[in-house]
Amino acid sequence: MECNSRGAVRSSVFQSFLSRLFTNEKTGRQHALGELECAVLEHVWTLNEATVHDVVARMERPLAYTTIMTTLDRLYRKGLLVRLKRGRAFVYTAACTKQDVQREIARELVNEISADPLHSRSYLLSFLIDSVDPQDAEVLTKLEAAIRDKRRQAKREDKE
Repeated sequence: MECNSRGAVRSSVFQSFLSRLFTNEKTGRQHALGELECAVLEHVWTLNEATVHDVVARMERPLAYTTIMTTLDRLYRKGLLVRLKRGRAFVYTAACTKQDVQREIARELVNEISADPLHSRSYLLSFLIDSVDPQDAEVLTKLEAAIRDKRRQAKREDKE
């Protein structure tokens, strides 16, 4: 996955997909993210840039400075963080936005289900639409707008 900005992560479903999602672009090896890595990544995304000290101060449970330092380094080596040296400390920024990651998760989910001969993309999409609470008109309105935008984009691409 190629990313270049910042974002934030919250849901456990999102975290479970993160654990299967990332391949180190330099080595080609796949890397899973653990619960602590997801929590640290969330804090970096929330702060836009962070030092080890910044993340330690925001953690819900007390963890050693060296634990957070090691976790940030692992996220950096997995290609999820960028770091710059400022004085004696590294400052970390996220290498991708929440939207980039969510888009990749959705793409992976659709591809995974579409590969199953018992299911199709239309099956998945209809299931997702059915899962929207009828009282949540705002979500349905946004879905309709997204569908219209996607159709316009497809028509423009067909003309090119």
